[in-house]
Amino acid sequence: MRCKGYLAASVGLLLAVSAAHAARFDEEGFQKLSPDERVSFAVSCLQTREKLLENFSYKLVLKSSNFGVAGNKESDSLKEQYSLVRSGDKFLFHCQQFTKNGKVQIEFVDSWDGREHRGLSLLGHRGGPSGSISSSEIRNVQELEYNLLLGYRIQTAPMTLSQWVQFPVDKPRNSVEVYIDRESGIPLVVVHITERKYLQERLWLDPAREYLPVRYEFHDGVDKNPDHNWERLILDEAKQFGQVWVPMKVTLETGTLSIPGMTQRKYEVQEFGLDKPVPDQLLVTFPTGITINDSVRNQIYEVQKDGTKKFLPFYDSDTGKTIEAEAQAEAEAAATQPATQPATKPAATAK
Repeated sequence: MRCKGYLAASVGLLLAVSAAHAARFDEEGFQKLSPDERVSFAVSCLQTREKLLENFSYKLVLKSSNFGVAGNKESDSLKEQYSLVRSGDKFLFHCQQFTKNGKVQIEFVDSWDGREHRGLSLLGHRGGPSGSISSSEIRNVQELEYNLLLGYRIQTAPMTLSQWVQFPVDKPRNSVEVYIDRESGIPLVVVHITERKYLQERLWLDPAREYLPVRYEFHDGVDKNPDHNWERLILDEAKQFGQVWVPMKVTLETGTLSIPGMTQRKYEVQEFGLDKPVPDQLLVTFPTGITINDSVRNQIYEVQKDGTKKFLPFYDSDTGKTIEAEAQAEAEAAATQPATQPATKPAATAK
């Protein structure tokens, strides 16, 4: 697999794939690139990888632990299990959190069709099962740190890694640098982003495995301390599927100066599928009897057995007003009625 774009060809930064599919990195050619060309090259390599991951599915488990200052394990948290099916801009996401006895205590499902999010809380919600519809992609997929090393989503926005390198999430950046790191004994391409003086992010890519992300670090400083909040995401094991390498085991470590010790989260992929057939509709369907909060259409309703909606008063936080059930029903009926042409008067007959 080659990174697409004119830059790789123009400076001779080519990837030759051996019989074992291991890429040979032209480090000398890379060093001849200008700073802007290096950034464009990294973006191109990530985009090539993302193209191969437009349709995938996985199941993984997550186990978390807390460690004291001396490195001793102090506690284990709940085990969690996740599954994700992606098809282009659409996805279906499922989460279960377990007690120490193996009982499911929190469960929810999310879907995104490129325009609308549908969420279904099955367990763990105080009021029982409930549903929601909104116009924003849910943060649950973004906050699953495994997806960052996969390259599908960063933690702070619905963006892929290549988009993250190109576009700042909030404010203009101080700098984006791309360089070679040989500290591990092999050449790794590092993307180093400075959002402000003390907020540093680094991403390591492995040319020998088709620019697979193998490490990510985040350092956010307060009061001139660059390590006030820190996070590192480390690849432990990867597997090749076709032309793309996929992280199979990932460790996340986080810490802050305000709390001694650190938290460790370990992700392990149990199943991964690439370009497999996906359901016709990656869409959450709401069961009967539950309440749906639809912020797109300003509605709250219960799903009836015949599929109709029983509307309930809806509080609009934007206007501070309550939309009564009757008004919601009228708006729903008006939105579903086909447009009609105004009646035309017959032409007057000349006398």
